[in-house]
Amino acid sequence: MAIKTAILGGLFADQQILSIQKLAQDFGVSTTPIREALKRLAAEELVEWIPNKGPRVKQMTEEEVCQLFKIRWLIEPYFWQLIGIQVKRDSSLETELLELKRNIQTLLVGLQQNTADAHFLEEYTKIDIWFQRLISERQPSELIVIKKFADFLNNYIFRLPLFSKKETGPTRTARMKDVLMEHLAILDSLLMGNPAQIERAVRNHLVQAEIRSLRAFEESRERRRERKGGSSHAGLPGVPQPGLVGDGVECGSQEVMKEGASSL
Repeated sequence: MAIKTAILGGLFADQQILSIQKLAQDFGVSTTPIREALKRLAAEELVEWIPNKGPRVKQMTEEEVCQLFKIRWLIEPYFWQLIGIQVKRDSSLETELLELKRNIQTLLVGLQQNTADAHFLEEYTKIDIWFQRLISERQPSELIVIKKFADFLNNYIFRLPLFSKKETGPTRTARMKDVLMEHLAILDSLLMGNPAQIERAVRNHLVQAEIRSLRAFEESRERRRERKGGSSHAGLPGVPQPGLVGDGVECGSQEVMKEGASSL
């Protein structure tokens, strides 16, 4: 499994120091390609180099997540709508969307019959990256600024944890299914070329993605409190609500909706 896939799949803990020597042994290569791969991941904001310690999995702050979802809520439906327009003009794009849809459906069938293991996690991560890269790689060539901005945005999106650390076995399998179904809804709306349907599907996905990200941060707070011997936090009951962090502070999509942002 590639280092990037392992990071995005949550197999490395946030802020975990990565041993170059051990990674080289695990992959059966010299340390040189491992170092080069880690440098590329650092450029993608997935890894950071710590003096006297080496490369470490980079963790997004809660504030960064809030800002990211606020931006995504405002512009990502528009980016996907542009892709929807392209589908009518580019048969190769329609072919790619149909291929991605078939891959998702195949993975869903596999997940119906099995609990997610390393193989399914790798396939899921590949599909997730493929799906998200569409908003940058499949924009019209003349939209240079939009393509570059979407690519820059993806560098942050790919840093979001795909799963909560506590989600293993059947729970993680269920989470994979949820995300894949959200992706399918967006793909179907793109293939239909309906701007309003695209916006609805994208916004639903963003709300759910925000909940998943906030859940991961809430668990991180709980683990820190447990290490310090503190009691469980009562601020977020059960599953975090979209747009709420920490002690109920609004962020992301919730903040934008409260400000009365209109649909793009």
